[in-house]
Amino acid sequence: MEMLVTLILRLCSVASESTVVSSAINLLKKARTIIFKWISLLRVEIHGAADADVSQRCSRYAFWAALLCRRTFAIHVENGEVLQPTALCCFIECSVALQDNLVSDPAALPPLLKSALIRDLKMVYRLRYLLRESLQASPGSLMSAVNAVWPEPEGGPSRSSPGPNFLPHPNEWWTELVINPTLQTKQQTLHYHLLEGHLLVDRQPLGKLPAKHRKSPILEQLFGNQNLLTFPSGVPGMTYVLALPSFGHEIHFGFRDGSLVVRAILRGSLLEFVPRDKFSSSSNFDLPESLLDGCVHWLHLDTGVIEIRQLPKIWKWWRPGSNVWALDFHKRLAHRRGVSLVDPQSLLFRRVAHIFDCFECREKLTVVQPAKMRLSVELRRLQLFFSVNQRGLLESRELRSEIDIDQDAGTWYGLNSKLVLRDVTNKRNRSILTPMGTLLYRRKGPHVSINVENRGEYGRFTINNILGRLDCPAEPQLLYLKAQFHAYTSFITPDPLTGRTGTEEALHCLKSGLYQPWTPLEAWPLSILTSIAKLTPHRYYYPRNMRYMQEVFWDPQLMTTIQHDKFRSAVDAIYRMSE
Repeated sequence: MEMLVTLILRLCSVASESTVVSSAINLLKKARTIIFKWISLLRVEIHGAADADVSQRCSRYAFWAALLCRRTFAIHVENGEVLQPTALCCFIECSVALQDNLVSDPAALPPLLKSALIRDLKMVYRLRYLLRESLQASPGSLMSAVNAVWPEPEGGPSRSSPGPNFLPHPNEWWTELVINPTLQTKQQTLHYHLLEGHLLVDRQPLGKLPAKHRKSPILEQLFGNQNLLTFPSGVPGMTYVLALPSFGHEIHFGFRDGSLVVRAILRGSLLEFVPRDKFSSSSNFDLPESLLDGCVHWLHLDTGVIEIRQLPKIWKWWRPGSNVWALDFHKRLAHRRGVSLVDPQSLLFRRVAHIFDCFECREKLTVVQPAKMRLSVELRRLQLFFSVNQRGLLESRELRSEIDIDQDAGTWYGLNSKLVLRDVTNKRNRSILTPMGTLLYRRKGPHVSINVENRGEYGRFTINNILGRLDCPAEPQLLYLKAQFHAYTSFITPDPLTGRTGTEEALHCLKSGLYQPWTPLEAWPLSILTSIAKLTPHRYYYPRNMRYMQEVFWDPQLMTTIQHDKFRSAVDAIYRMSE
């Protein structure tokens, strides 16, 4: 491109026919348009780059492009024509981009780039009076260029100014532009150097956030690792404003009691970012996790409404839409598309959550009340959805079952983390849902109370009253989990369903051919077998060097469970088959 611009400029200077000169000027304007588009695209790349090396490389390209674009104005040195408003606006934007991407020490530039910079400075100095005359002829070009470099937020009032004024000697090439205040912003003063391209806002140049704030968790959640360039903010109480808005937003940063505060101006409204930890604590929560994880919360300071939006489309989809939860802080009401959120602090929520206690954490339940439908409960982590049916029971369409009033499954007594379901069409077909995770057990009188740590997966076991057993798919993880529950919930009396104690049923399962592995076992099934093997007491000769007596060690938390030495032999057999 530099070679083409050089040839076109030479053609304009040596050509004698007016048609040739006119064609060359049109070609030069086309080259200027292309280079100017490069600058605009590179500006977005620089501000959105997550890698410092990428940002630095794009900045070097933008510096080259700004020099080439300014060189296309060299034709005005010879013809002396005043720059048109569009051309002057382009020149100002290129000059600002030149300074924004110039390294701190120009002497460290490569020789070719340094020569291009010196040539550019000489050309602009010869154009200095023409540039001054052009700006006085079209004063609105400066504001247009500033709005392009520092765009206005969508929907807000446009920036207004009485016009630029040149400062007296020795700052005669500095122009001052006062931006009138608005409802959200205070008065700001811009200074622009006509020849060098320096742009100052309230006497502060474009810069980066302080290093101690660049790694803020709030900024990483909103912007990732983008290179955030800022100007001084015009919003009262704010310190910085992003040089480029994010899809129409003007983002401001400030500090309150030493903590970072983020505000946005959009369509004339002032919003403030609310960190997610404000909605929950270790002992209580105001919003379910489905409206916290992967979400951002913006508070409209004028109305008190909190908008809850999904990441990562927070900026792309920041438009009025129906897929946004609106939480009225004053009325304590949250709604979306005619669906109201049940307050987690309400009595209704506590009654619904009590049904799922020990099966799923309360903060992971989302209870909503649609306008034309019955109450619904979403367990997003487990991909389960329940709604109240005509019988007043919670029904799952995916499982085609409803939560049974009678939670007695005839087995697994002491297992708290389970839900007993019954088929909607045939109520005698019942099943059990249990989480799949680590067992947490403790003594409860003569029994054992067991909770399962929910890790986002669940198993379904069908209650077979005819054969007196629990059925499940022939997957090692489910099969061994069933044996584990039988073993850990065993008592001295047989279970009504199986007619055996939990120990006997677990041993019967482990010895059957269905439980013999056909492929090497993975880590999770092996951990289940290990936990079953630990139920067997460890026996040692006492004294160790004599074989007359023995001492027995067992888990005191499970001392009331009937132990059986055959647990270890059954598990060892499965281990050998897997190897």
